[in-house]
Amino acid sequence: MSTIYRHGNTLVVPIPPQLLTSLQLAEGAEVAVVLDSARGQIVIVPIDQPTGMCQVLIDHWCPATV
Repeated sequence: MSTIYRHGNTLVVPIPPQLLTSLQLAEGAEVAVVLDSARGQIVIVPIDQPTGMCQVLIDHWCPATV
């Protein structure tokens, strides 16, 4: 469990290092923070470094047509 705290004008949620390691992320990694209001969740998604894009955001704003 983590506790949200304020650091200047930002709210911070500590992430255990082992979670970052398992996702092949490190301190300073670029991520997108997405609100899933339907599920009541905040989702943190890595941004693809070569493209600078986040597939979750692309899928949300530009859903594939069938």
